[in-house]
Amino acid sequence: MGKKLASLGLLLLFMLIPAGCWDVKDISNQAFITSIGLDAVSAPDLKGSQYEAKYKVTFEIINQAKLAGPPGEPATIIETVEAPSIGKAVEALQARISKQLTLSHLRVLLVGDKLAREKNFMDPASFFEKSAEVELRIQLMFVQDKEARDVLKIKPRLGKFMSDELVALTEIETNTSLAHENPFNGFLLDLRNTGGRALGSRVIVHKDRQILIRNGSAIFDNWKLAGWLGCVETQDANWVTQEAPAVVQGQAEDLFFTCQTEKVKTEIVPEIKQGKPAFRLNIEMTGTVLEEQGKFMDLTRPENMEKITQTISEVVKQSAARAISKSQKELGIDYLGLGQALKRRYPREYEKMNWEKVYPGVPVEINVKCTFGRSGLAR
Repeated sequence: MGKKLASLGLLLLFMLIPAGCWDVKDISNQAFITSIGLDAVSAPDLKGSQYEAKYKVTFEIINQAKLAGPPGEPATIIETVEAPSIGKAVEALQARISKQLTLSHLRVLLVGDKLAREKNFMDPASFFEKSAEVELRIQLMFVQDKEARDVLKIKPRLGKFMSDELVALTEIETNTSLAHENPFNGFLLDLRNTGGRALGSRVIVHKDRQILIRNGSAIFDNWKLAGWLGCVETQDANWVTQEAPAVVQGQAEDLFFTCQTEKVKTEIVPEIKQGKPAFRLNIEMTGTVLEEQGKFMDLTRPENMEKITQTISEVVKQSAARAISKSQKELGIDYLGLGQALKRRYPREYEKMNWEKVYPGVPVEINVKCTFGRSGLAR
């Protein structure tokens, strides 16, 4: 009898122990938000009150019922909510969606032109930085002359989600320098280290066709959007800010040629000369000749390859010089990171100077070293 009671007790005990997968969530009962677009509200309701709508928030949500649909057919739901905060917008969205919303798959944050110019970026960024679900390396992009909502409403051309298309565009940036890549956490770090200056990613919507072009960059000063760089200006800036390969054109005598630069290494060397800051910008790279046009030149001869090497070195030097001149003389905003380099090496001297006033007149010496060891087949 005692053994039977003991066995019954053990059986009851095992029945009380939860299964090993008690906390597993059924993904079919969740609604995954993959992209969020932030815009300014043009005519907010309840203006001046705590309920005044400050953000127009557009969500891209995966529609799991359409994932197995025909190719080229989007599998997302696009919803827009106006709210006084990002958190309230998510709450309002949940009232429209029959499944539990989650930000665990958020991949892209888009910010419209008007909001970026009017709002201190740290205000909307606070929600995403504090959310336990959001990966801080999400892609951050600023939309020139348009709303973020306009981007999310475009039908993706090569996939089922706009977020996939935008992320794919960032992944191929290893082969181009026409765009500037700076994820959410990197952008915030730049803003904090410089007191509100940074260079972000730009997205534009083609005027005639509903397609995206991701190139150029967004200039931030005093925590807000201050202007834009086009694709060529961004390529100039990337010689200073990022070690990105680029396609470079040049001319040696009557030969026009195009080269692919590789293994780019950029070094910013700050100095203090007689109490004043100065910089050396050292750029090293290798490369391959992609194509030639015009007068024939035997590129198997070392002296001819040397001509091309010298030409490309000068082209890159002029490109970097244009970027520095744009930043110093035209805009007066140090979005290239020279001040950060100076602060790291000479923190005491940096703290004593008014960098915003000093920066436009700081001399920068540019040194470029190219090595083009082959031509013909490019791999």
